[in-house]
Amino acid sequence: MNPEEIRAAFDRIKRRNLFAGFVPLVFPFFAFAIYQKDLFKQPEILFVSILPALAAAVWVHLVNWRCPACRAWLGRFFTVSECPSCKVKLTLKLNT
Repeated sequence: MNPEEIRAAFDRIKRRNLFAGFVPLVFPFFAFAIYQKDLFKQPEILFVSILPALAAAVWVHLVNWRCPACRAWLGRFFTVSECPSCKVKLTLKLNT
């Protein structure tokens, strides 16, 4: 892969992780709209609605958060700029 393809693939990976991170935040509101339960009367609805979405987000992060060049895991942080394994540059550094 050339550097432009690597950066484009890494941008897609970041977008997937962002989307997977926001799903657990939105899903409980849909559950409340469907079941029309009050959060303070039925707190287990919140737990039951968030837990599967949160587990899916963690799974997506563990499976998806990999270097597009060597497929090594990029670590826990979202602000990675190069692969810790193969040292390929994943983001462009802007000249400021």
